[in-house]
Amino acid sequence: GGASRGTSDTAFTGAIAMYNVFEELLAQGKVETTRLNSLRVKLHVPCQWTCNFCHMEGNPSSQPIRNDMQFSGALVRFRDCFGFTEVHFTGGEPSIHPEITQFIAKAKSLGFKVKMTTNGQAKHSRYFECIWSGLDELNMSVHTLDPAELGKIMSPPKDAAWGKKAIEKQVGLIEALNGKVRLKINTCIGETEQPAIALADFVRRRDISWRLMNVLEIPEISYASLARACQTLGATPVRASVIRGSSSCSIDMRCEDGFAFKLKLIQPHFLEGMCANCELRAYGGCYEFAYGPRLEMERGMLMVRNCVHRDGPPFSLPIHAYFSHPIAQQLGEEL
Repeated sequence: GGASRGTSDTAFTGAIAMYNVFEELLAQGKVETTRLNSLRVKLHVPCQWTCNFCHMEGNPSSQPIRNDMQFSGALVRFRDCFGFTEVHFTGGEPSIHPEITQFIAKAKSLGFKVKMTTNGQAKHSRYFECIWSGLDELNMSVHTLDPAELGKIMSPPKDAAWGKKAIEKQVGLIEALNGKVRLKINTCIGETEQPAIALADFVRRRDISWRLMNVLEIPEISYASLARACQTLGATPVRASVIRGSSSCSIDMRCEDGFAFKLKLIQPHFLEGMCANCELRAYGGCYEFAYGPRLEMERGMLMVRNCVHRDGPPFSLPIHAYFSHPIAQQLGEEL
């Protein structure tokens, strides 16, 4: 079993171990620094799943974004002001947005690489339509292969029969798309490492990129589970990557037989135009820090969300006010 919320000593040790890995790799000259180049676009809220750890990109009540001139103009400004080269469609579940193929085609026409995160529950034809429209990479959220465990992740919980159907859809889609598009499996690991252990053979046999991720709200416990998963799999760190302008970072892990995967982690990164005097930062309640800008629609306005924890300015700003705000200015300086 995994660490519970009460096993703080084990959890803290796991978190420290993760950050110590960075220090060791840095001393060996094995830490690569890249820059933030991706804009996350939250198309809408609806999703077939209700994962209990999903932060909904910081806003569970945003409106669907419209594929109009304002949206195109926003992409152009992020491209020209920050040098962003990638658009990452999220939600909710982006594949069920009625205009997802038009959004993908629009981003491609503006010169962006296009990624999308999905739960893999839509029809196969939908994903092939996205690929034909220009989708470059599909990130699929596969958190467990155990139907009962998947049901427990939902809020409210679902039964194992529901979980079995959902996992069968994911596996079928993976088999259909593997080799047709760049495919990556994302697995959130919370209080136990067992789902990751079971998934390792699945992704190894299919030669699919795999990324283990921590659950934001329980970072120490999650890091402890990630550390145990790596130990059980016999994986050791070979290099790390830090993204300038973002709290996102990762560690490349490799097993003796050559099997490789990534750990996606969160590092403390603040934008003083937003984070100065924040009480969450003061008492340690901030878990994602300044990850990067997200586009969303709220009250009929296209907004740039800068924080998943708090609402209102400067944490969420209208697109017309964002680029002149100190948050954008600091981000531009970092990049």
